[in-house]
Parts: sequence; structure tokens; C-alpha cells
Amino acid sequence: MDPYDFVLWFCLGIAMTVLGVIYKDKCPAEPYIPIYLIVAGATRVAICILIPLKLFYKKAAMVVEGILCLFGLCWLITGGVWVFSQHSLMPINCNLDLYYFAFGTLIIECFVIVLFGSLAVAVAYFTFAEAGRVFYYIAWILLSIVMTVFGALFINFCPIQPNVPIFLIVAGVVHFMIIILQPLKRSWFETPSFILQSVLVLFYFCWLIAGCVWVFSIANIYQGYCDEYLYKFAFRLLIFQCAFWGSWVILLLYLTIKSRQRNSSYERLHGNATESPGQLWDLDCIVDIFPFAFFFY
Repeated sequence: MDPYDFVLWFCLGIAMTVLGVIYKDKCPAEPYIPIYLIVAGATRVAICILIPLKLFYKKAAMVVEGILCLFGLCWLITGGVWVFSQHSLMPINCNLDLYYFAFGTLIIECFVIVLFGSLAVAVAYFTFAEAGRVFYYIAWILLSIVMTVFGALFINFCPIQPNVPIFLIVAGVVHFMIIILQPLKRSWFETPSFILQSVLVLFYFCWLIAGCVWVFSIANIYQGYCDEYLYKFAFRLLIFQCAFWGSWVILLLYLTIKSRQRNSSYERLHGNATESPGQLWDLDCIVDIFPFAFFFY
């Protein structure tokens, strides 16, 4: 880390912790906002302190740093829910200096994470995939962030079906985790990441069905009882996702059938073979024609 960045993040962590302590009882509308600042600031300070310790205890410091970074990301998402959910209720019974500081730091950190996270993932994934896959990879990451932030911003804006914004938040987080696990499948963490990713995909599929029930069930009665932007975003997202998954399943079944037909023909002509040209061609086509299929490639 650059020395200027180190000083910047260390001072930001101190400021978040101090401001959270000073205004700990000044936000009755959402008392978790100052707690979020205290914990987030302390986590950032701890991460900064671990950097020089890598010179003496490299492995231990890297393990602790990884745990703190993962916790910091989860805590950032939690803080976003607490802070953004109050923005739609302004003015609120909360100290404005505290609230706007928390709101501003969340916006900046989300932007930094999306920017550098996307660049880091793109660089890492370039080792294993073509540029076209990286483009789709980054696009899906951005969609996950938008889903989570949109659901958090409008979490109190759909009283007729409060599960709609919750659906967006959970779907965005799970979607993000599925994508982040993808590069690990090409490393030493291949088997555990594949198992975890498969479980998350299965959960996401079930959660998508639940979202369809919640969103489509109020299609004719949402006006006046659910924010129009929230509902239309969730509605169109579900239409896209259903079309996407349906097309993927149909394409995968088609290519699987074609692959077996080619393998049978190849075996009849050349005898038993462990891998035929037809099988390789079909696996590549699944990835090239339908980018999301590289989760299972």
C-alpha cells in the first residue's frame, strides 16, 4: 500500500471511530449507525496496523488481514442497509453530521470497492479467460452492487409487500458472492469454492422463485402502496433473470444432447475414447455463446 493511502485510510478509520463514539446516543432513529462507524473504523485501523507486521509475521498477518477484510465487507453491506434505509425517511431523528458522514463514507467506499475490485478481478481472470468473459464478469458484479444498493435505499418503500426490497438485497449479495468465487475455481481452492458456489447457485435459484411470487403477486395492486421505481426495477430484473436462466437451461440441454450424439458417432468410428472432439467443442460453446455458463465450466 502506498504511504499516502496508508495515512488516508488510517486517519479515516480513526475519524469514523471517534465520530461514532461522540454521537453514540445522537441517532435514536437508527441507533446502529454510530455502532457501524465505531466497528468499521476499528476494523480499518486494525487492517492498517497489520500492514507493517507483514514484515515479521507474514503468513499470520495475511490470514488475519483476510478475515478482517471479509468481515469489513459484510459489515459495510450491513451498514449500508442501516444508513440508506433512513435516507428515504428524511428528515429523521438523527444528528445530521453523524448521518451525512456515515452516508458519505459508505458511498465512497462502495465506489472504491466496485472500481478496484472490478479491476483486480479483471486482471486475475485475464489469466484464465478471454476479454469477452471479463466484460461479462464485471457487468454481473456491477448488477449485484446495484441490486443490493437499490434494495437498501428503498427498504421502507413497499409496505404492501416488504419482501420486495429484501429480495433485492439478498439476491444482490448472493449474486456477488457467486461471481467472486469464480476465479478461485481455477486455483488451489478449486473444490471448496466449487461446492460453495453450487450451494449458492441453488439457493439463488430458490430465492429467485420466491422473488417472483412476491413481485408478480402485487403486479395489479402495487400502485400507491409500493414505490414505482423499486417495483419496476424488481419486476424487470426478474423478467430478465427468468429469461436468462430459462435460456441457459435450454441451451445447456441442447448442447448436452448434441455432445452425446457426437460422442456416440465418434466412438462408433474410432472405438472407445475418453474425450472426443465433439465434447470439447460443446464445452467451449457453452462458455462462448452463453457467458454465465462459465460458473460450471
